[in-house]
Parts: sequence; structure tokens; C-alpha cells
Amino acid sequence: MKKSALLLGALGALTLLSACGGGYGYREVGFNGPDDVWYDGFYGPYEDGYWGPDAAFYYRDSGGGFVRDAGGHFRHAQFNGAHGYHARHQG
Repeated sequence: MKKSALLLGALGALTLLSACGGGYGYREVGFNGPDDVWYDGFYGPYEDGYWGPDAAFYYRDSGGGFVRDAGGHFRHAQFNGAHGYHARHQG
């Protein structure tokens, strides 16, 4: 009985932890529309960005400015390790 209660408790804790792990550090509130950018988390939390006229993605850095993604960490299509977001630049 003790073993099964311990096992159930452990499984419950793992379930809760896995729910917390998805998208950690990313703020998705207020993102309306379909996913149009895929991001792998390389630069840290993603909050705002846009596709520029040069087909590159510009993301807002921790200082509040926009930086061009030169490393291919933001893409139009899904790739391994990336999460989908709706790019939302709020001028």
C-alpha cells in the first residue's frame, strides 16, 4: 500500500513539473492570430518581434530595442526544439 501511494505521489509530482516546463519564461498573453514564427529560446524569453522587409526576424531584447536575428533562431516553419508564436510588434 505504501509503495503504491508513493508511486502515485511521484507520478503526480512529475505530471505537475512537466506542465510547468513547457514554454518556461515565455509570455504568450495577448498573442492573437496563428503561429507565424517558430523560436528555439536561444536568446531567452520572447515577448515581441516582427518580420522585417529583409525577411529577417527582429526581436525585442532585454534593453527594449529590436535586434536582428542573425543566427536563424526565429523561422517561418517549425523546427526541432522550437515553440510557435504569433509575431506581434506593437510599434
